[in-house]
Amino acid sequence: MATSPSPIPIFWEAPLFAYHSFSILTRETGKALLRRKEIDLTFLPFGASEFNPDNSPEYTSILAACIGNKKSTNPLASAIKPIMVRLQFPLRPFPPPKMTWVAYHPWEYSRAPKASVEVMTRTKEVWTPSKFCVDAFVRSGVPVEKIHVIPNGVDTDIFSRSTERRAKLRRQFGVEKDFVWLAVGRLVVQKDYPTLFKALEMLPHDHFVVLIAGDGPLEKSLRKECNARHLAGKVRFCGLRKDVIDLYDAADGFVMSSNSEGLPMAALEAAAMGLPAVVTHVGGTAEIVIDRVTGYVVPPGDAQQLASGLQRVMHASPESRGIMGRAARQHCQNNYGMDAIVQKWLDLYAECFSPARVLTATRTHWNFF
Repeated sequence: MATSPSPIPIFWEAPLFAYHSFSILTRETGKALLRRKEIDLTFLPFGASEFNPDNSPEYTSILAACIGNKKSTNPLASAIKPIMVRLQFPLRPFPPPKMTWVAYHPWEYSRAPKASVEVMTRTKEVWTPSKFCVDAFVRSGVPVEKIHVIPNGVDTDIFSRSTERRAKLRRQFGVEKDFVWLAVGRLVVQKDYPTLFKALEMLPHDHFVVLIAGDGPLEKSLRKECNARHLAGKVRFCGLRKDVIDLYDAADGFVMSSNSEGLPMAALEAAAMGLPAVVTHVGGTAEIVIDRVTGYVVPPGDAQQLASGLQRVMHASPESRGIMGRAARQHCQNNYGMDAIVQKWLDLYAECFSPARVLTATRTHWNFF
């Protein structure tokens, strides 16, 4: 009777319990991967935690798979050479002993730092979420044959519309008759909220509200700028929200004014929720939003073009916005649905893993994490 092949041992070193995109990506993809039997996944938390996950049921599977909580997680205890995936910035420069070293590295700018390039050239492979990142790495000197694209994924079953949820939240915010824009992202320089505020000043349309979900060091100055531009009644700072899916439901459109992005999860979530979007052409945003089909893609830092995109969406008929939204969700399901992305991860693991690579070293004590 044939026996099933042993699961491939995978060690994933990344930030786990923080609010930034690296951590969110690790948790959401990790939970999906943990349900698959083809791999044996162990997490190695990297960096400081920003919240305590201990009493939250949604993190139970992640916590159970962490290095200190698994019964047997010695990578040298198997005859199969494990794969170490590192998702971090800056990249750790030394290779993991007796493991196949993979760097999973999102990136936001046209070139990568020299130090990162030097590390990536030493890894077995480099995995990254968008074609934009591939171009940036190759331009910076990373051999193209090392690089594989594996996009961020979103669970389109969870991120889906609820009429009841939408009506409830719009009542709570008192925006039943307004056009509601949603922006999701930390209040930091990279998100370029000042350009969004300038664009909002240009809109002749009075009946709109912008909800901003996120916190960050610029909150005080951004609030001050809103007041100075007489936008206090139009822009609402919602803070860091655990119910962000409810905000997507309450919204009529999604806006992102960033001056740099990788492959933004917020844009993927908005597409999954069927929202027409207006985004700046940075990083992989144009891979998520198809210009004039699922929304509008405009140059970064250009308030006039951003305002034009916002106005086009608001002035479109409900039927036209519905067509855009359905196209956005379909594009997301086809290219970024979590099931398909998890399969891509498994395929890459299988390609990277070779049964011929068998450990012959003595199984000794290890403490290199």
